Amino acid sequence: MINYIFVRQEKIHRLIILISTITEVILVLYFFVANCIAFYACVCYSIYTLLTKIAECISAILHGSVFDSLDTRMHRDDEH
Repeated sequence: MINYIFVRQEKIHRLIILISTITEVILVLYFFVANCIAFYACVCYSIYTLLTKIAECISAILHGSVFDSLDTRMHRDDEH
């Protein structure tokens, strides 16, 4: 009877270790994937911001607003 209790406790102990190991592996994989997604999201947002700024500069140059503002500043300097 006592031997049966020890064997049963050992099986329960192994089951608990197995469940905790599986849970730990799942959590490690989850956090690894979450960190990868966060990293790539940050990189993509940085590229998006950079491309947006480049597009704004190109648009300003093509529409002449950059040169217009420079001309306005130059005329103001000439008046003084």
